[in-house]
Amino acid sequence: MTEMFGVIRSKKDDIYALERDIRTTFDENIIQFFKEKGFNFEKQKVTNYGFPETTTNYVLENKGQPNFAHLFSGRKNDEYSYRAPSFKILSWSMNVKFEWWKSGNQSMTSAYWHPDEMSLEEFYEKKLKRTFKLIKK
Repeated sequence: MTEMFGVIRSKKDDIYALERDIRTTFDENIIQFFKEKGFNFEKQKVTNYGFPETTTNYVLENKGQPNFAHLFSGRKNDEYSYRAPSFKILSWSMNVKFEWWKSGNQSMTSAYWHPDEMSLEEFYEKKLKRTFKLIKK
């Protein structure tokens, strides 16, 4: 029985070493994935990533209201505040939180990704692709 616990302990140490290696390059791998898709995110704060500048040219073809915009209520001339998609990477827990504003319902939308649930490619295809297509490159 002592031998079995010794094996378990050594496997845990191996797993810990692998996870440590993954965590050190976790941010870089996610940024590289989006660069391959054509989106250049930059580090804005310690764990936050976004586009280099928030621009106002995210306009739908059929609608006058820009994408990723929040309309200030009660103001003249339809003043908008823009927030393009951004994300927060928590390397230690290997979680990524994506956020963007939906212009249609005027609220922040969030989506979370963890590698245990699905691959980043699957997550992008299922939850982010439609939103990210609205971004003009």
